[in-house]
Amino acid sequence: MKISKLGLKLAYTALACAIILTFECAEAQAFRNVKNGDKTPSFKAMAAEGGGSVEYAPPTEEVIVLSFIRQGQDKSNELVRDLARLDPALKGKVQVLAIVVNPKDGDAAAWAKGLGAEFPVLLDDNEKNYGMFGIVVAPETAVIAPDGTLKSSYSGYTSSIKISIEEEAKKILGIAIDEKADKGAQVNISPERKKAIRELQQARMQIKRKQKSKAIPMVKKAIEADKTYTEAYMLLGDLTLEENGPLEEAEAAYKKIMEIEPSNSLGKVGLARVKAKKGGYEEASAELEKIAMVSPDGGKMYYYLGMMHENAGKMDKAAVAYRKALEKILEQVETAEEKQ
Repeated sequence: MKISKLGLKLAYTALACAIILTFECAEAQAFRNVKNGDKTPSFKAMAAEGGGSVEYAPPTEEVIVLSFIRQGQDKSNELVRDLARLDPALKGKVQVLAIVVNPKDGDAAAWAKGLGAEFPVLLDDNEKNYGMFGIVVAPETAVIAPDGTLKSSYSGYTSSIKISIEEEAKKILGIAIDEKADKGAQVNISPERKKAIRELQQARMQIKRKQKSKAIPMVKKAIEADKTYTEAYMLLGDLTLEENGPLEEAEAAYKKIMEIEPSNSLGKVGLARVKAKKGGYEEASAELEKIAMVSPDGGKMYYYLGMMHENAGKMDKAAVAYRKALEKILEQVETAEEKQ
């Protein structure tokens, strides 16, 4: 039976919607077994360096920041960097424990040290802790009071997570929070980065109002303020492509990301999208297919591949890519459930 173009359009649109909903459900279900206000379970995990094991059993003398991370993953890289430079005022009062959920994918201790970590890095070889806490998508972080009560938890990674963790820990410890922090200033972040974050927040407000053209100058101001802010370069590249701006500008933004973070998979996706726009569609889609196959976040990579096929008018290929994206995401969720 021959399927019409309209039928294909409806098919891959439905798949895309399902993908988005699945992303939202997976995020909502992360850290499912322990909620804010619950007592956290005791656990033991193998140390990544030096052998032996580390045991957590409340009550403790310090506030515990417990983070489940995936070595080699961009978001986990950023999170480890942030956890390695928490406010010095918390030194001796907060203990970070990082549990690597993919210990067989390399030297976890060396990876974490390379990001500045001096806190214990643990291995979840038998996935017992992963399942006990109900982790679906890493990274996932919890701030735990000395009595063992889960006070707050954070899914994924954002540029504001460090200040959120610091403020929660200070609240538990009864340490006064700087008035500037109350107004959104971020402790231990350079003035340049603070300004860049404010500009990017304003840009995202314009995007929500469907004023993307007004957002672009704000993103550029963020880059002017901090030329190492990869989130700003990513948004500039994406907005430039979406608004049919100069391809050279989008390409320069994505190249800057790769210069700052060579392993950033989203930067590679952006460069592939630019290549497709320049007429190298076949080569670009092949590159993106390779990225999707090896990426720990393959679901999103196939989603971007589907978008590329869709923009090129390749509806049949778009449907296949969106279907693969959905399969990857569902597979990830099912695997997590089996570990419980």
